[in-house]
Amino acid sequence: RNWQKKDYVVSPEELLLDRLGEEAPSDALALQLIHRLRDQSPALTAMLARLDERLAADGRTSASAIHDEQQRQIAANVTVRNIITSMRHISDVDWSVIFEKVSLVDPVLAKGCAFARMDFATRNDYRTAVEQLARGSRQAELEVARRAVAAAAATTGDGRVAPAATALKGMVFTPAQIRAAYGMTELPVVGASLSAAAAAALGAGQTIYIIDAYHDATALADLNRFSSKFGLPSCRAVSIATTAALPLGKPAASGCDFSVVYANSAGGMNATAPARNSTWTPESKLDVQWAHAIAPLARILLIETPDAMSNNLLGGITLANKMGAGVLSMSFGLADPGWSASVDSRFTTTGMTYVAAAGDIGAQVDWPAVSPNVLAVGGTGLNWSGAGSRYEQAWARSGGGISAYEALPSYQSALTVAGGGHPTRRAVSDVAFNANPMTGQYVALTAPGSTTTTWSAFGGTSISSPQWAGILAVANAIRAANSKPALGNIHPLLYSTIGAVPGTYASAFSDIVDGSNGTCSICSAGAGFDTSTGWGTPNVANLLPVLTGTGSTTVAAAPAAAPTVPGGLVVGRNGIQMVKTLGIKLPAGTKASYSMTGGPSGTSLDQFGDIWYKVPVAGTYNITVRATTTAGGTATGNYTIKIIPNTNPTITSSTTLSATAGAAFSTTLRATNPNTGTLSFSATGLPSGATMSRAGVLSWPSPVAGTRSITAKVTDSYGNNSSTVLTLTVR
Repeated sequence: RNWQKKDYVVSPEELLLDRLGEEAPSDALALQLIHRLRDQSPALTAMLARLDERLAADGRTSASAIHDEQQRQIAANVTVRNIITSMRHISDVDWSVIFEKVSLVDPVLAKGCAFARMDFATRNDYRTAVEQLARGSRQAELEVARRAVAAAAATTGDGRVAPAATALKGMVFTPAQIRAAYGMTELPVVGASLSAAAAAALGAGQTIYIIDAYHDATALADLNRFSSKFGLPSCRAVSIATTAALPLGKPAASGCDFSVVYANSAGGMNATAPARNSTWTPESKLDVQWAHAIAPLARILLIETPDAMSNNLLGGITLANKMGAGVLSMSFGLADPGWSASVDSRFTTTGMTYVAAAGDIGAQVDWPAVSPNVLAVGGTGLNWSGAGSRYEQAWARSGGGISAYEALPSYQSALTVAGGGHPTRRAVSDVAFNANPMTGQYVALTAPGSTTTTWSAFGGTSISSPQWAGILAVANAIRAANSKPALGNIHPLLYSTIGAVPGTYASAFSDIVDGSNGTCSICSAGAGFDTSTGWGTPNVANLLPVLTGTGSTTVAAAPAAAPTVPGGLVVGRNGIQMVKTLGIKLPAGTKASYSMTGGPSGTSLDQFGDIWYKVPVAGTYNITVRATTTAGGTATGNYTIKIIPNTNPTITSSTTLSATAGAAFSTTLRATNPNTGTLSFSATGLPSGATMSRAGVLSWPSPVAGTRSITAKVTDSYGNNSSTVLTLTVR
């Protein structure tokens, strides 16, 4: 349309030139104006003179502007053509070969092992694992690869990594791993029939009291999620009325009961649950779950107080004392209060053993752990490879020290503290257990109303205390089975019968001599008793006979847990040595031997349960694999070995295609599939609007006349591929 300017009609070109004022147009704009104004009416042709004037003022002419713009367009077209050609060449490159040639990780992994002889898919699994470890550890991939090779070179005789001499390695432990590391009996298969001795070794017939402030509405639900995940018996809810007669009756001799009561400051029971507190909820869960992990058949009785005020916590202690003999775990603390001696009598009930966390802020004395009638549990960091001896060092934030107020108890009268001589007042800790969050332990957390369970790693002496409570509950169960009374106050036994007798001490405890919880003279771990770890951590298999007076260093074993042999498909390549893991899982703390039936000639199983096939021959083979643990557990699994010919698939469709301009075109490519994998197709050089699906469907809704070359590529699920050039003619 035309624009009106004053009393005459102007063209868009004239208006544009007028609006430019004295500014010279660009080459591209000049080219368009010249093209539009040339050979027009005299009125418009006159505009060319004005354009020439503008260009001349800028040192250009119409001819130079046209030449420069055409050269720019030609250069742009060449650049685009080069990009398309380069992309076609790139798509034809076998990047797996180039990648392995330039990879810095591959030469490291190839040192001293069979990495270079593995097939590409297996080598890529190793590279992927290195990449993932590097991302998670913030180490360079080269460093991760070097450490992996070094660890493999440093394996013990059974092929497992030996524990480090001093350095701690971050990891998260399961119940089975903790039990194995500290020498506890192997967990039986859930639902297995147990002898009375085997049930006692799991705490049957005993009660563990746990005191926590506020209310945890999902304590039992999360306990049973934890149990299901880690092969522990689930617990059944048993309600206790506020009017129930105390002490309570004995817990069931089989299975696990779980009860929760709401205490008040007077040592009675409230009918209404306390409020929820997000800080205390995880505390409740880790206390309950890890007491159960150590004594799976003991009754768990959670006592919830209205808040964390000392008078209400004391009310919870009073209530526990009324309920009957057992072990009371307290994972809370108040810095060495001057009034602590006035409530020491709360921890003297017959048949009760009291256990408390020593604290999580370093060299400090906390109540109730400071009471001379309470077993104070300090913290360590644990290294354990899955076999052999564990290594531990004092956790830097473990509580411990000398009280400013509590008198020296008689059982510590002859005590020598590492780095400090003879104490003049109560010294804590008494014992220790894994507590460093860097070597933490799994805890299940589910918020009220949520269906999502979070699996978190927790540490602190808060998690150490309930585990010591579990050990003592097991000791009480074995004592009961042998018609002996409950332990009660454990200190005289700990200090006189164990700590003062070198042979017994060396057998029953691991003396922690590395690490510290501060910079004071008594803050460092040392030989014998020290304030950060007490006498050390328990060797449970040797400690229990001392605690129970049974005179035996072993407890009746539960039925051996079976390994898991999942079975499945194993794929290799014709003529290329195959080494594949079979996914066999062993119970913690066990080794296994492996056997196989039905394997083709040249196949074998190594000491790790991996299958080797030195010179694979194409075909399908069915095998049965058996794993037998050193504890006597056994299982079998059926596997199918598929050895592919390792031949590239090829496109068999006609390479000459024709279509009609403007009419929708579609054809499906066909290809050989010698490896019987899943085929996928791709293409380069497709004209605008055309597509190639992964299933091999070449489509062009509206073809344009001409002849075009399209490079089609077919790849199977094992990475084998080939390319074919298709000629598509559109008339």
